[in-house]
Amino acid sequence: MNKMISKIFSFIFVVNFLSASSVTLHIDMNGQTVSANGVHVAGNFGDYDYDNTFENPAYPNWDPAGIALTDDDSDGVYSVTLDLVPGTIEYKFINGNAWGGESDDEWAGEDNDFQPCRSGGGNRTVTIGDTDLDVGLVCWERCIPCDEVYVTLRVDMEYETVSENGVHVAGSFQGWDPAATMMTAENDSSTVYHYQFGSTPGTQLQYKFVNGMTWDDAETVPADCATDGNRTHVVGDNDYVADAICYNQCGTCTPPATAAITFQGDMSQLLSYGFDPSIHTLELRGPMNGWSAGDAFVVDALDPNLYAITKDVTAVPGDPVEWKFKANPDASWNNSGWETSANRTFIFTGEAQVLDPEIPAILPTGELQNEVTVDMAVTWREGTLNVNDGNPFPQAPDTIIFNGSFLNCWCTWGDCMGVSCASAVSSEVPRLVDTDGDGIYTGSLTLPAGHNNVVTYKFGAYYPGVESVTGANGAMDNEAGFGADRVLYIPSQTSGNIALETTFGENNPDNPWLNITSSSVTFHVDMNGQTVSANGVHVAGNFGDYDYDGTPENEMYPNWDPAGIALTDDDSD
Repeated sequence: MNKMISKIFSFIFVVNFLSASSVTLHIDMNGQTVSANGVHVAGNFGDYDYDNTFENPAYPNWDPAGIALTDDDSDGVYSVTLDLVPGTIEYKFINGNAWGGESDDEWAGEDNDFQPCRSGGGNRTVTIGDTDLDVGLVCWERCIPCDEVYVTLRVDMEYETVSENGVHVAGSFQGWDPAATMMTAENDSSTVYHYQFGSTPGTQLQYKFVNGMTWDDAETVPADCATDGNRTHVVGDNDYVADAICYNQCGTCTPPATAAITFQGDMSQLLSYGFDPSIHTLELRGPMNGWSAGDAFVVDALDPNLYAITKDVTAVPGDPVEWKFKANPDASWNNSGWETSANRTFIFTGEAQVLDPEIPAILPTGELQNEVTVDMAVTWREGTLNVNDGNPFPQAPDTIIFNGSFLNCWCTWGDCMGVSCASAVSSEVPRLVDTDGDGIYTGSLTLPAGHNNVVTYKFGAYYPGVESVTGANGAMDNEAGFGADRVLYIPSQTSGNIALETTFGENNPDNPWLNITSSSVTFHVDMNGQTVSANGVHVAGNFGDYDYDGTPENEMYPNWDPAGIALTDDDSD
């Protein structure tokens, strides 16, 4: 009995594996003089691997008269549908029913022009799966419809280290997917990569090249040849082969140059936090030193708040160069002294440059001397983008979660919430809810005495269905991308409750509402009954850099400078 069951199951498996799919081929013969003997297709349809065991015994191999196509509606398009098992086939269309003579087979006597549907042998090729397939309409001796022309994009990677994931192109013609369209080196020793596709004359294309397969790997197109940050081409009436454009450049490749670059740090904030040059150092890290230690900033002779270093940088003019500040020793600073913000960049010109002073996004670490409760109020704005797919969230969230380096966390982001969730967010992360429908989500987190005084964090938004928009860390890690963590700095002596008021998505630079105009805010303090200092009355706070990430929201104002913002009593009242 068991043997019989085994045989039955084996038989069913073989039948399913060898089941045929309907495969439809079309050829547009408009513009051709069609042979009186009709239009045929020849290929290895019967015996895929030429071993005399026919996978499709109903069809011959390479018989120019064996498989006829028909034009039932007399529109010049000839078609045939075949029942074929899975496999790869090479084939070509025949205008007639013989090899040579009065008949004509595609590309007869011509060298292989390596159109995208042609194999190394010059024939058309198609791979058949286990579902029905319509190969699509093509023109005689073309891999595209007759109303399209070829566009061949080319990029020269001469001065780039090509990613192990290959070179890709992403654009309006393929859905802006940085991983979908791999380019091919033009020969084994060439640094030029190309991709060929069909497009309709008059189409306006936008695209950019990708050294890898994510948007983080994409080139920065120079402004001189960019439209909305992309390369462009308007498709003409004839096939187009682009000149080989250098990656990250506008024209042919320019060789690397070396120039002295002066990096500057605005140390006013770090000094106010206790940076002591007799104990601490600030270093430059980047490709100019292999991201390694040793290049220390030095204090300016005239301005104690300004630190600088001049370093030779070798790069291709027009390329972006990344860098960061790094504070030492590691134990004195959050994130071991590395900036928590994304890498800084500047555009290398090939000539000496003095970069504007930047505020290091570094904070001193210590322990809270008292218990502190963080009262969070997070505003939701319509149109906020989900970083996992770049599209606006379709609705306001039910819940916002707070995940970060508190209480030994950076807990599981997960994909969803609720009892039926298969991959749930950690139960340890605080939940924020909008109880009164005003678009502000509130919640709190209590940190005990002895907890680290610097917390890195991000928010995540949940609504039913968000699990369908997946991300590398889970669907709930959807506020901002890698390197865009927020930072909460709490002075060590703080006690009681502090307020954390922010907007979801402020750390995602792609959010369309970030370009916000400033408002006038007026402060008053009544000093009657106080002995006013001869040095005046001032106000200090995080006026310049709200979230301590080194990117000032209000560049004209300092952070926590007790002498930085003076108040006046113009009428002596």
